[in-house]
Amino acid sequence: MNRRLITPGLVALGSATLLAAHPALADEPPKLESKGPQYVIDPAAPAPKKDLDWRMLLGANFSLSDNRQVIGQTDGTTVTFGYKLDAAVNYAPDDHEWRNTLVTSAAMQRSPSVDDLVKARDSLAIESIYLYHAVKSVGPFARATLDTAVYPGYDVRAVPVSYLVSHEDGLTETIFDHKLRLTDPMRPLALKQSIGAFFQPVSEEEVTLEIRAALGGRETVAKGQLAVDDDKATDVVEVKELRSSNQLGAEATVQVTGTTAENRLVYKATAEVLVPFVHSELAPDDERNVGQLTSLAFGAALAVKLVDWATLDYEVKAVREPLTLDAWQVQNNLVLTFGLTVPIPKPEPPPECKK
Repeated sequence: MNRRLITPGLVALGSATLLAAHPALADEPPKLESKGPQYVIDPAAPAPKKDLDWRMLLGANFSLSDNRQVIGQTDGTTVTFGYKLDAAVNYAPDDHEWRNTLVTSAAMQRSPSVDDLVKARDSLAIESIYLYHAVKSVGPFARATLDTAVYPGYDVRAVPVSYLVSHEDGLTETIFDHKLRLTDPMRPLALKQSIGAFFQPVSEEEVTLEIRAALGGRETVAKGQLAVDDDKATDVVEVKELRSSNQLGAEATVQVTGTTAENRLVYKATAEVLVPFVHSELAPDDERNVGQLTSLAFGAALAVKLVDWATLDYEVKAVREPLTLDAWQVQNNLVLTFGLTVPIPKPEPPPECKK
């Protein structure tokens, strides 16, 4: 087999030919200049919007005091304990916004004056509201809420008293005891539905103002439950049997919410009114007009984070629902809560990816 020999002279001749044909190759190769890291995502760009946010506060409170032969104090032990759960899940893709909250709390107390375990606080509130931002601050919405108490309710006295119970059918009965059961678990149960339009003239983390106008419906399940409606001028404690009711009318709501950096202070204030155009049949002797049957609700809540594991919560509520009980129902609660707070997760920073 014949083999072609490649001599050094041929190699030199070939190299010279290539350099002559491509003069640029004969120069010194260019140096590569480093321009620093190059990113697929610009780290200076704003963080991407997260569609799903959530938070949860789970806490408990407890106090214990005991007095023995203390001047000006009743001998005995006073114990108060309770819990609170505050959770929210918000889903807001593009022009849609869906807010969901669940808040429940309860507290029990036993004191030397009243040896029974008495319910001091008990509430369960669930709200789901969907808003479509047709433009940035205006659009339609739909809302549904549930308000009730989790545990049975009692009227407890230090000594026996005479309860005069007026039933819905017109009959009355007298009960002599130091304790009277008023309500069952999950009663009264208030359900609300609204559909209408909203307006958000201000929408910032520090303050958000939301105004809603809607067609609202309410159902209150309270048949067979009792409420103290006492006349202080009499020697007996008047008690009224409640009735279930339905109503449909014009609803308006104004709500202000906000928070400071790192959720150190969170606040909320709400005012709500419902003028019923249609409602359940009244008793034959009940001649109240639409204005007298209008439902009103005002509320405010303030949460101050003292440390990561303790918050001071204050809440006030004033509710008037004439179809259920024609009187103002007012609650004030100030609670120091110890527990765990799970904050809203923040978006991860963009990864640094070199080309």
